[in-house]
Amino acid sequence: MPAFGAIGELPISSLRPSDVQSVLAPYTLLLHTPSDKAIFLVEAEPYDPLQASESASVIFKRFSSVGYTSKPTDSPASVHYQNKLLRQPVFSQSLSREGAVGGLIVPDFGEIELVNESGALDELLDFAWDGRSIIIKMGKETFALSEFGTVITGTGFRAVGTLRKLTIKMRSLDFRLRVPIQTNRYDGTGAAEGGDDLEGKPKPLCFGKCLNVECVLVDAPNLLFQVHDGQIEAIDAVYDNGVALSFDATPVAGEYSTDLAAGTLTLGGSAVGLITADVQGSKTGGSYKSTTGTIIRRIITEHGKQPLSDPGELDTVSFTTYETDQPAVVGIYIPPEEVDIEEIIIQLLNGAGSFAGFTRTGKFNIFVFKAPTGSASLRLTDETMLSIERLEQAPPFDFPISRISVSYERNYTVQGPDVVAGSVTDARRSFLKEARRLREDTDITVETTHLLAEEPEPIEAFFSLEANAATEATRLLALYGVDRQFLRVRALRQPFQLELHDVVRVTSARFGLSAGKDFRITSLVDNAPPGRVTMELWG
Repeated sequence: MPAFGAIGELPISSLRPSDVQSVLAPYTLLLHTPSDKAIFLVEAEPYDPLQASESASVIFKRFSSVGYTSKPTDSPASVHYQNKLLRQPVFSQSLSREGAVGGLIVPDFGEIELVNESGALDELLDFAWDGRSIIIKMGKETFALSEFGTVITGTGFRAVGTLRKLTIKMRSLDFRLRVPIQTNRYDGTGAAEGGDDLEGKPKPLCFGKCLNVECVLVDAPNLLFQVHDGQIEAIDAVYDNGVALSFDATPVAGEYSTDLAAGTLTLGGSAVGLITADVQGSKTGGSYKSTTGTIIRRIITEHGKQPLSDPGELDTVSFTTYETDQPAVVGIYIPPEEVDIEEIIIQLLNGAGSFAGFTRTGKFNIFVFKAPTGSASLRLTDETMLSIERLEQAPPFDFPISRISVSYERNYTVQGPDVVAGSVTDARRSFLKEARRLREDTDITVETTHLLAEEPEPIEAFFSLEANAATEATRLLALYGVDRQFLRVRALRQPFQLELHDVVRVTSARFGLSAGKDFRITSLVDNAPPGRVTMELWG
């Protein structure tokens, strides 16, 4: 019969600050005592369209799994949470692999089921739930409200009902990433707002160091071009059909001037052909960002319909760590096209072997995916596991890889020899005809063991320097060029303690694990009660 882990099995020092919350000593103890029965509170804020005013339309609804009333000393005081919660929360999350070495975390917030045989909750079916805050807290009946810990922060989607129950479907905050990155558009009124040809089109965006981007002609009579909507760090070079122009504050033919505050440049004479530029992009508020982590942070907190609050909705510690792990200069350019934030972030993450997304508590975090090293957040043995399975080859590849390429020096405007001016050097022509350069790393010894060793498609990265692409290629080959174990483990313990990418040490009499082996969590299902956690482990 499986046994519960000891209270000290998961050191308090290894818990995240968002879980521990130092003032919540009773909650911390609950996390370490799987035999304790937890209760759950639901705090929801749907919108009632029938209310007379906007401020009165947001309705506060509170439910619980047993019936709970906050203490007179709590804030809010003596507030009742109706005993309506039919099923305890289940939360799952996984890394989106599918052949990619990076991407977004995929969460599933499940649904909230409420008892409604009397029909008392029928009015909730007519409320607007989409995008509305839902918070789930865990604690004990004896806790003050302030002693409960938040375990899930998500949003509603919609409510449906039967004669016996009402179900509120939930989702994570990632809907705020599935919107166009650029909300500013040319209005077509002339000058910096462009003509009829640009009316309604998004303005270009440039982040980090981007090479040979096609400049947008916004004011033809005045030869005004734009490379970014807002302040930029620099325009390093401007080209006309591949021929470098000269900078001058008062340009004549063959020269250009810049307005870095507006992200524009002006030619001193008519262009012969296509105008392109090398740009160091976004410098909002005078702060230039040029690494994967800082660019993603800028995009999610400054762009889109509902930017995330910084630092409130970010796991700032993860961003700090990420900057140490992945400090390379990158660059990504978004032309005047409809592109969602999510698409841009996925490209940047995959190019850096990284993952990011919302945790169950609603914080956006980011990390470089690494081999399992360091202190384990959890130690499992045959006595503490309900089951253990050895699965097929660990994702993202079916077999270990023997070769991998990573791109760098992305050329945002490919120009063949038929459009490039005759005076352009051979070296420049060579650069212009390719969309990017590749740096490869190989280990042919892998093919001795694995006759089906893989050679995946190049990683479409955004590195500025060849050295950074070489470093990443070597890192990925070491990560995916060896045999890895992939496990599915079920264990009894209090849920809502672990996160994706945490290290778990597994010791078992089976599968060659008798000496113990470290794994990374790549998929996680928290099921409460009965305090069951299901994990997929990579290592």
